[in-house]
Amino acid sequence: MSFVFNRRKATQEAALLLSLAEGKKMPYLKLIKLMYIADRESIKEHGFPISGDAPFALKDGPILSDITNCVRKVACPDEWTVHISTKDKDVELISDPGDDLLSQYEAAKLTEVFNRYRDWDQWKLRDLTHEFAEYIKNKPGKLSLRQSNPIPLSDIVEAVGRTADLREIERNRDEDKYFASLSRG
Repeated sequence: MSFVFNRRKATQEAALLLSLAEGKKMPYLKLIKLMYIADRESIKEHGFPISGDAPFALKDGPILSDITNCVRKVACPDEWTVHISTKDKDVELISDPGDDLLSQYEAAKLTEVFNRYRDWDQWKLRDLTHEFAEYIKNKPGKLSLRQSNPIPLSDIVEAVGRTADLREIERNRDEDKYFASLSRG
């Protein structure tokens, strides 16, 4: 799919969700699912994801690639590890990274998604995301023997009912990448 992924912004997203959770911690699978659902709903409502992370289909459902790497401690930048700790299968907020990169809409969407699924465990969320059309179309084992498959932006756009807007959404993604490349020099 991938729009431009900003690690600092993703850290702020995760921190906001964790700050709403009891004890400021939750199972990492639940965090990943909440962030995926918020991205999906943002695409439906505005044509842009919140995180910009690349979605993949794994056996546990759709995930966001870089965020999953952070919570699993595979490849995680300082922006994340200074504020969020992973212990076993849980993630915990250890310090506030601020929220200056989140728009009012994004903070409200993340809060809305958290509140809707507050009482759901990670397994119920996993089962919900297994029903998403973009996951069914790209789930592992369906297309290949691979353990994960990328989920194309077009599949998410179609699944949320915005097929007529696909070209505009892809143009927005391409502009996002272009402007990000200019800021990197």
